[in-house]
Amino acid sequence: MDSRTSTGFIQRLKSLNIKVDTDLLGSQFTTYRIGGPISYCVRLRTDNDLLSLAEVISNGYEDVLNQENVCVVGNGSNLLIDDKGFNGYVFVLENDLSQIGEVKHLPDLGIQVSARAGLSLPMFARKLVQHEIGGLEFFVGIPGTIGGAVAMNAGGHGKQTSEVLKSAKVLNLKTGSWKTYATAECNFRYRSSCFVRTDLIVSAEFIGEKKSSKEIKDSLDEIVAWRRENQPGGRNVGSVFQNPSDISAGALIEKCGLKGFRIGSASVSHKHANFIQAEQDGKAKDVNEVIVHIQKVVFETTGYELKTEVRYISNDE
Repeated sequence: MDSRTSTGFIQRLKSLNIKVDTDLLGSQFTTYRIGGPISYCVRLRTDNDLLSLAEVISNGYEDVLNQENVCVVGNGSNLLIDDKGFNGYVFVLENDLSQIGEVKHLPDLGIQVSARAGLSLPMFARKLVQHEIGGLEFFVGIPGTIGGAVAMNAGGHGKQTSEVLKSAKVLNLKTGSWKTYATAECNFRYRSSCFVRTDLIVSAEFIGEKKSSKEIKDSLDEIVAWRRENQPGGRNVGSVFQNPSDISAGALIEKCGLKGFRIGSASVSHKHANFIQAEQDGKAKDVNEVIVHIQKVVFETTGYELKTEVRYISNDE
C-alpha cells in the first residue's frame, strides 16, 4: 500500500464519522481465532456510512482498494488470516447493516424478504419464523452472513443460495459505483459466484414460501440437531474443502486415513474429516500445512483434486 494515499483515504473516512480501527488482530475476525495485525478495519454501520464511502472512493480515491488489499469479513467462518497479519483494509458491516428488511407477498412467486449483508444466517433463518416464511431454513446451519452466503453461494441440506436469491445490491470498492445483480447475473456455481474481493455486497432479496411457524421451527430444530450430531464444535471454519461432484470431501479424507492427522496446533477432526480444528493460540501456518498435506495425500491416493472453501488471507497472495 502507498502509505500517503492510504493515510489520506483513512483520514477522509474518519472525517465523515466512519469508524476505522488500527489496533486489531486478524484473530478477532475469524472462527479459527487465528491471525496477526490488521492495518485498517473499516466498520460500516449505517446507509450513510455506505454512501459516504462510495462518495470518497469515486471522488479522488479510485483504485486505492484492490484485489490484494481488501478483505470483506462477515462471521469469518471461511477465513484463515496469516500469522503475520494483513497489510490492507478489512471491511465489516454491523448495526443497521446487519438487520432483516422488508417482507413482500408476491402473487404467484412467493414471499420476498430482504436482509442486510451483515446479518448472520442462523439469526436470519430464526427471524423468519415470526413472518411464517419457509424455504430458507437451511441457512440456520451455515455459520456465515448474508453477504458471505451470496458471495460463495453457500449451501447445505440439499439447497444453496442461488436457488432462493432474487437479487443482491453491491458497492464496487474500486470505483465507488453501485449495481443491483439479478440472480442470473451472479454466475453462480458450486460454492462460487461472479463476486470478487472488491465487491461489497450490502443487501440481498430472497424468495421464500408460506409455511406455518411450527413447520419452520421444526425444520430449524431438525437441521441444528443434525449438525450437532455430525459436526464438531470448537475452533474451525466448517467444511474446509469443496465436495467433488460424485463423493464428499470428508469421505475421501477419511478413506485416506487422515482423521486425527496433526501438524503443530492443527488437526483433522475425528468427528468429521472435512473439518480442521485449531488449538487455542493456534497458527495459520499449521492449518495451511494440514490443508496442503490433505490435498497431496488425497490426490496421490484417489486421483481427486480437492479445492478449498476456506480463503487464506495474507500479504503474499
